[in-house]
Amino acid sequence: MEGNERVIEATPEELDSRVNLIRKQLSLVAERLRKTFSDETPQSELLHDERFRQWVISNLILDKSTEDESDGDFNRLLYFMYEQCGRNIPELLSQYELDIEQDNFARFSFNLRIMETEFDD
Repeated sequence: MEGNERVIEATPEELDSRVNLIRKQLSLVAERLRKTFSDETPQSELLHDERFRQWVISNLILDKSTEDESDGDFNRLLYFMYEQCGRNIPELLSQYELDIEQDNFARFSFNLRIMETEFDD
């Protein structure tokens, strides 16, 4: 291992179990966040509402994690970040940025990216 590189070892079974736990926690957080804004809230307000953004981020992570069943790269990174954030879901969510784009038909697309972060040892 070179420099500050860190690895969290996990068998496929351990990774699956831990990622399922993370998904459950993310689902609960997403459910709570969804209750904080109404369907009547204008789109322009939603896009600037931090709780809405966190709700979208949590759902995008859940979707990507579910899609990643085959090779596990996303889920390995998710598990690593979860551990580095002290198993704290709000802290984990704060490690992601949400880019929002609107097309000519007023449809939105959301792109998730990880902020450049250095975790403490």
